[in-house]
Amino acid sequence: MSGACDGEEWRPTGMGFYRLKLLLIEHNDLKYWKATYDNFSVLERLGLRCCYYLDKIPIEFAEIHSLQLIELNWCLPGLGESAAQIQKEQEDIGNNPVDVRIYDPSRCVFPRSKNTEFTPMDYYQEAVQAHMKYLFAKIPARCVRLCFPSEKEGSGILLTTRNTEVAHDAGKENLSLQMDLMGSDECWNLFKSIAFANEALPSEFETIGKQIAQKCQGLPLTIVVVAGLLKSKRAREYWENVAKDVKSFFTNDPDKQCSRVLGLSYNHLTSDLKACLLHFGIFPEDSEIPVKNLMR
Repeated sequence: MSGACDGEEWRPTGMGFYRLKLLLIEHNDLKYWKATYDNFSVLERLGLRCCYYLDKIPIEFAEIHSLQLIELNWCLPGLGESAAQIQKEQEDIGNNPVDVRIYDPSRCVFPRSKNTEFTPMDYYQEAVQAHMKYLFAKIPARCVRLCFPSEKEGSGILLTTRNTEVAHDAGKENLSLQMDLMGSDECWNLFKSIAFANEALPSEFETIGKQIAQKCQGLPLTIVVVAGLLKSKRAREYWENVAKDVKSFFTNDPDKQCSRVLGLSYNHLTSDLKACLLHFGIFPEDSEIPVKNLMR
């Protein structure tokens, strides 16, 4: 199978893989994949690893009766969505649905606070998710291959930092990658997905929402924090006040800017949540906190 799908497009013809039971595609530049069910008529397992450009599995795989497992490692979210569609199609035609397994840190879902208000931890968790999704969608495949040439040589470490001195101290200057900030469309899509997660976008908030997203200057953490503040607020005056706050906390010092962003989330908490957060400061960092002690 080596070299069978080199390049950006793969259109297998005929029954060239009619005996193939395991298909593994990994570390390539494949973007477009067209296939029919008889190309892989006895396939049992499909594995996709580090496919950073492919976003769809051919729906015709739903017609492969022998298919038992689709396994995705470090792939775009679209592959997970198309795998779910294949599952549904198989159920609709009466087949046993394929088992889908996804291993991808960018898809990790953190437990959300039960409180209706966004807490600082919620902001942090949303920011981590947004950063991971953006990071793995933007890193070129060639850079991943350079840093992780072989998955058989044990674990690898991917270090992300906003501070160039940290990258320099890691001693891997030749393996560092300077990431671009998010573009205006990406900023707006991320902002919109959080501020209006489960509802239609009201037209009266679109203009000011885009203005706020633009003021976040392409920083995922800022976008997530600000969008979280506005998630349950539908008063235009409140949005305008937040827009003023966003404009005021930008600085050339990255540490101060990060503190101001998190400070913004604190300032807009309700009084009871502020008190709760301050009480956490009594306890040592990274220590277990008995609930009864916190409640006192």
